[in-house]
Amino acid sequence: MPVPGYDLDDLDESLRERLAQKALHDMLDDEELARLEAGEGLTDVLEPEEISELLEMEAS
Repeated sequence: MPVPGYDLDDLDESLRERLAQKALHDMLDDEELARLEAGEGLTDVLEPEEISELLEMEAS
């Protein structure tokens, strides 16, 4: 159902970004989130096992 005044593609993209942020907050502790916000990449913040787990989830 269209929402007046909103572009559905923009709304969908915004919702996806918020879900991704929520997942990050669920996955990372406060120190890791601070490092990420300071400019470090996920590959710097996450442990190799966590990266492998994420890649396996994405492949499924």
